[in-house]
Amino acid sequence: MAAAVNEVDRLVELLSLLLVPSNDVQENVRKELGRRAKGPTFIHALATIFCARDLNQGSSGAVGIGNVDLAAVAVPVRQAAGLLLKNAFAAKPLPAQSSAAQQQSVLAHVFHALRDPVRPIRKTAAAAVTSVLANFGVANIVPPLVRMLGCGDENAVGGALRAIELVCEDHAHALDCVFPDGTRPLDVLVPTLLRCFAHPRGEARLLAVKAISHFIYHQPAALTERMQEFLAGLSSLTHDEDRAMREVVCKSLVSLVEVRIDVLVPHMNAIVEFMLRSMQDVGAGARTDNNGRCCDETVALAACEFWSALCELRDVHEVTAVLVPHLPRLIPLLLSSMAYSDEELASMGDAGDYDALVPDRHEDISPIFRKNAGSMSSPPGGDDDAGEGAAGEPSAPWNLRKSAASGLDTVSATLRPGVLLPILLPHLNRRLQDRENWVVRESAILALGAIAEGCAAPLEEHLPQLFPFLASMLDDPQPLVRSITCWTLGRYGLWVCEQHRVSPGRGYFQTMLSKLLERCL
Repeated sequence: MAAAVNEVDRLVELLSLLLVPSNDVQENVRKELGRRAKGPTFIHALATIFCARDLNQGSSGAVGIGNVDLAAVAVPVRQAAGLLLKNAFAAKPLPAQSSAAQQQSVLAHVFHALRDPVRPIRKTAAAAVTSVLANFGVANIVPPLVRMLGCGDENAVGGALRAIELVCEDHAHALDCVFPDGTRPLDVLVPTLLRCFAHPRGEARLLAVKAISHFIYHQPAALTERMQEFLAGLSSLTHDEDRAMREVVCKSLVSLVEVRIDVLVPHMNAIVEFMLRSMQDVGAGARTDNNGRCCDETVALAACEFWSALCELRDVHEVTAVLVPHLPRLIPLLLSSMAYSDEELASMGDAGDYDALVPDRHEDISPIFRKNAGSMSSPPGGDDDAGEGAAGEPSAPWNLRKSAASGLDTVSATLRPGVLLPILLPHLNRRLQDRENWVVRESAILALGAIAEGCAAPLEEHLPQLFPFLASMLDDPQPLVRSITCWTLGRYGLWVCEQHRVSPGRGYFQTMLSKLLERCL
């Protein structure tokens, strides 16, 4: 017993020293923790510290160690203990020094921490729970979590839901199993989570939706049998005031488009309306920047993914009838979403300024558009040189601008040009002629490139007028305009080369080649 108390004392001191802003101190602490991790009482001592709401109770009544005030660092120290505990449990097999009784005791400590009134402690405990599932098995983890959802303690419910969400994310396939008594954990878990869709606390609703969304691609029987209840629950949350909730609802519906379009067909008109509203982020406090884009893009981006996902099904599902009635609203939204946001321009610093005399950096001369716009499954910034999609900088994350360009690309490849162009071209013309706002003009040039593949034939009659305009944009003082113009011209390169093949010396081949070579300098 004394050894265990001494171990707690020493670990509290070490974990407190981790807060000292000194690399040498922290390195020494890590080495000491590594040595102590081999001891028989290490894991139990970590669990004791992690669960102690008052560290003094677990450290022989000490009120401080050296210059460290335990009361002031209690939560950070407990969090550090919980993270070390999580890492120890993540090891397979568990440390040999810990007996089965000790392991069960530590697991009980972790479940106790899920009820803690301090939210960061509950989050750490939830992460620890998902790490121990492989060691303790579904039967020892899921039923206790479900029982916690039925208690009246809000902290316990919140901690259990967070743990369940992480378990569903990390172990979706493992949860679709049969217990020795013939029961299935998902037969209890899924209905319980669906009931939480109506929980009075927004965080609980959000965690419940996230948890079930992890099963959409897996499609276990427990979910497919309750699909209509799931859809009804999502529908009830489409007007939730929380933007994070609207974002996860959008993502869930996009996932269902990809794997269960059949269940969405009867509700498709309402879903399209919801996605259009979400691209404008109509929640409380929504506003737009100087370029007409939502200032908070999280919901708009999640909704924008819907159009590409839907159009990818054009060979197996009639999507034209779904899209056409909504084109007058969809097209302006896609175009405005393709403009650089104020935040993006600010993050680029001087990228929007005239820089002809400034030497290029390596990233300045890297290819700008590499991701295949028609392939939403390829990783953002992935090495997809074969694609010519309107995606964006190779090292930048997927964002609303890229998603909107990809959406317009797939829409143009899905609909007949005679349906799309009469609605699209007037908007494009207005944006191309905007001399006051180069960001709007740049987004219109991007849109011209995005529709190059889907509308190539009918655009040919407009290209003799467009090419001189695009050639002039290669001399625009804004580098981002020059850059996107190079890319857009490349999208129409086949037409230019075919002109040159049929009539050498005529057409735009020489002009285009000369201008592009100038831009190489």
